[in-house]
Amino acid sequence: MTTPSSTYRLQLHPGFTFADATAVVDHLAALGVSHVYLSPSLRSAPGSTHGYDVVDPTELDPELGGDDGFAELAKAADHAGLGLVLDIVPNHVGLLSPANPWFWDLLKHGPDSRFARHLDIDWERRGDGPPQLVVPQLGRELEEEIADGADLRLAHVDEGDEATDGYRVVYHEHAWPVRPGSLAAIGLDEEDPEATVAAVAGDRGRLFSLLLQQHYRLVHWRRANEELNYRRFFDITTLGGLRVEDPEVFDDAHRRVL
Repeated sequence: MTTPSSTYRLQLHPGFTFADATAVVDHLAALGVSHVYLSPSLRSAPGSTHGYDVVDPTELDPELGGDDGFAELAKAADHAGLGLVLDIVPNHVGLLSPANPWFWDLLKHGPDSRFARHLDIDWERRGDGPPQLVVPQLGRELEEEIADGADLRLAHVDEGDEATDGYRVVYHEHAWPVRPGSLAAIGLDEEDPEATVAAVAGDRGRLFSLLLQQHYRLVHWRRANEELNYRRFFDITTLGGLRVEDPEVFDDAHRRVL
């Protein structure tokens, strides 16, 4: 490892990938810089144009060229006498999306998730329900959304991804997993997806009962400032900070880059 004396920053995105960066390495070396400073290169939210919403720090972003593309860039930089500086942004990772396997598991299993300690969360408990994380992504109050019945619904997904397949609550482009056992707790058969989804669609009260059994509480987005119970990045509720001061979290967050 060498100490940078001067850097040139490259903003990577699907239109400027590791291959494009590799193509300009010799030009950067001719400028006299010591290192190429890369914008975040770990897997970010699909279609991200900036990379500052990492959803999986254990993988290089396939939209940028993945492992092979990065290997070629590193090889070219080394041949040109240049170092690489990586920006891994653990202080604002992309949350509230199935694309983030850590957060999806956390929403599904709550405090029992292996990743429950990875974020700063002050779990809340209401009555006899499970500990919950406040999720401010609704356009109206929950009761209004349920009464309307048009946008908030139960779905079942089978796309060949063991981590995210199964039941989920869907709202426009948003989705959240269903806690194991919570459908059975309200008298529904988890082994019959078609009948279960139809039963919830036909009884909005059942949807409300199901949501009470989840490890998250859906609220109007305007409630975020008053009710949010996890550490976010500034005022952006879809970005959160990893607890890298915890050795286990540090190891998980740095496993790919160190």
